[in-house]
Amino acid sequence: MLSTVQPVMVVDAKKAGIQFPVLLGKFCYLEAVMLDTPLHDAKARSYIGSQYPEGQKALLINRLLAVQRFVDILGHLEARERIRVASADLDTVCPPVMPTVGESIKAEIDLIKNSDAWKQQEY
Repeated sequence: MLSTVQPVMVVDAKKAGIQFPVLLGKFCYLEAVMLDTPLHDAKARSYIGSQYPEGQKALLINRLLAVQRFVDILGHLEARERIRVASADLDTVCPPVMPTVGESIKAEIDLIKNSDAWKQQEY
């Protein structure tokens, strides 16, 4: 019944913004986003797809390589977008995100590589 449908929860952007940077630098989040993102670059799409063999469990090293490639792609896209942001004089309103994401994911990948899961190639 329509009368039982609950309204969509509205999230305060400032409060949500606290969680966004935390999630954005996490391997599991970036992998999920990557797997759900259509890539127009055929070479990148092929490379990332090759890291996840169909019908097989992807090795952790392959998953890390795919996510790192995805982060690189996002960095290149943001660099192109930064030109438009700067030309519109919006640098202070729209600061770059990918340098922070790159540092966060590098730290997370280093943590993963020092884990027991890395030694067992499972994650």
